Amino acid sequence: MRDFRLSIRRDRSEYVVTASMEAELRIPVCSLPPLAFEKCGRWLFQQFFADAILDAYRRTYYDRLLLDVPFELLDWPWRWLHDGFQFLALYHPLLLLDREGVEPPLLLRGKTPVRILLTIAEPAGKTGSFYPDKEEQIVQAFANSHADQVELQVERGRFDWRRLLSGFQNTNKRFHIWHHSGWCGPELALELTRETLNLKDLGYLLSWQRELRCLILNMHTAAPLASAVRELNVPFTMYFASTSTPDATLELMQAFYKRVLTHDLAIAGALAQLEYYLTHRQSQEWASTGMQASTTSLYLVQHREERPAFPVQVLLLKANPVNKEEKQKLEMLRLETEATEIKRIAREHQGCFVVHDYGATRPRDIAPYLLFHWPHILQFSGHGFSSGDLAFEQEDGEVARVSFQGFAEMLVRFKHTLRCVVLNACYTQPLAGVISQHIDCVIGMSEAISEGAAAAFSRGFYQALAAGESVGEAFRLACCEINMPQGRREGWMPQLQSRPGVNPDEVFFVPKQRLQQSD
Repeated sequence: MRDFRLSIRRDRSEYVVTASMEAELRIPVCSLPPLAFEKCGRWLFQQFFADAILDAYRRTYYDRLLLDVPFELLDWPWRWLHDGFQFLALYHPLLLLDREGVEPPLLLRGKTPVRILLTIAEPAGKTGSFYPDKEEQIVQAFANSHADQVELQVERGRFDWRRLLSGFQNTNKRFHIWHHSGWCGPELALELTRETLNLKDLGYLLSWQRELRCLILNMHTAAPLASAVRELNVPFTMYFASTSTPDATLELMQAFYKRVLTHDLAIAGALAQLEYYLTHRQSQEWASTGMQASTTSLYLVQHREERPAFPVQVLLLKANPVNKEEKQKLEMLRLETEATEIKRIAREHQGCFVVHDYGATRPRDIAPYLLFHWPHILQFSGHGFSSGDLAFEQEDGEVARVSFQGFAEMLVRFKHTLRCVVLNACYTQPLAGVISQHIDCVIGMSEAISEGAAAAFSRGFYQALAAGESVGEAFRLACCEINMPQGRREGWMPQLQSRPGVNPDEVFFVPKQRLQQSD
C-alpha cells in the first residue's frame, strides 16, 4: 500500500514538515485562524502543503494520506483539508495518526470470528434524532450476512458503570470491535442511563479488552477532540458526529460495515464517505465521520492484496443521451448491438468473462457499479466531446457531462483490481493518457470514430482476449478488424497507452493453459 505520510514536529519557533521522509518544509509557528470549514481547510493546505511538500504530494497517486502531527495540533480540523478544487478526504483516506511506534494488532486468521459488541445507551430524558432500532438492524444485517465470520452481542437499554465493566472484564468475551451509540461530548464523556462515563473511566474500561482493534462511536453530538481519542490508545477509531439528516449517519455506517472484512479500515471509511458524497453532492454530511489511528496496519482479517483475476469481471457502461442543450440530437448509437457481441463472446468462452452490462448510465451510477463489481476491465461506450467531457445521462435522458478529470479520479480509486479501461467514444485519447498513469492499460479514441468502427473494435478486442492473447496483441487485432470492410480506414484512431513500467504485450487476462484445459 502506497502512503503519503505528512509529519509535523515543532523545533522552537518553527514547524518542520516532512513528506514521506523526503521533502522538508519549515514554517513559523502559527495559530489557527477563525475561518469556517472549507476556508479553514484551504488555509491548512496552503500552510503545510507548500513548495517541496506539494511537489512530492502531486508526484503520484497515494492510497492513504497519513497525518502525523504534534499533540498541540491534533485538534485542528485536518479532515477539512482542501486543495482549492476538492477536499483531500475525497481523494483518498485521510487518517490522523495520534501515536508513534504502536505494535500493530495481529490479523485474525482461520476460523477465528470477528466479535462485535454493540451497546446502545438511551439516557433518561434525552430526545431528538435517534434511531436505535435502525442502527441495530444495520449491524445485525452485517453479522447475519457473514454468520460464519462474525459474532455479535447486543446490549441496550438501561446502562450503568457496573454493567459495562462486568461485560468488559469477562475474559471469555474478547471483542475486536466495540460499537457504541449514545450521547457523547467532545471530551468523550459517555452518557449512560443516569450517570456519565468520563475519559479516564473509558480508558480503564478499554484496558480490559486488549484484543480490541476498532472503536466505532455514534455520538449524536459534535465530533470528538482528537486529543481525547488519543488517550484511549485504540488501533483504529471511527466516529459519526451529529448530522442535520440522521439518515445520513445510517447510510454512512452501512457503507462502512459492508467493507469492514475486506478492506483496510481507513479505506473502508473513505469509500463510505465517497459513496455518500457521490449520491448527495449538495451535502457536506459525508464529513460528519472522522478516523484516527495509532497504527498503520488496519486490516481486521488476513487478506489477499488482489482479488482473484479469474473469471475476468467486465463492467460495460453505456450512455446514449439527447443533447437538447445545443438544439440537436447526438447521433443515436446502436450500443445494444455492441454489448450483445461482447456477451456472445463471453458465452462462447464460458468461464472466461463475466459481463455486467448497464445502459442509460447516470453520473451517480458510476461509483455504485464499480463498488459492487470491482471489475478487471471497464468499457465506456457512448459519446465524448473534444472539450474534455464524457456524455452520461440525466433522469430525463438529456446529456449529463462528466469531466475527464472527474472520471479519471474515480477510476484511480479502483486501481488495485482495474487493469484495463476501454473508452469506446470519440476524442477520449487525452482521458486515456491521464488514467494510464495509474491503470495498466487504457485505450482511447484520437478522433470522432464511426459507430461501425467502434463496434468492430470491441468485437475484435474481446475475441482476442478470450483466445488468450495479450492486451497489446488484442489491441492490434482489433484495429485490423476495423479496417476489414472495404473503404473503412479508421484503424489508426484507437490509441493504447500503458502505465509506466507496464508492457501491454505482457498483460494477459485469459491464461493459455486455461484454454488448453477447457479443450
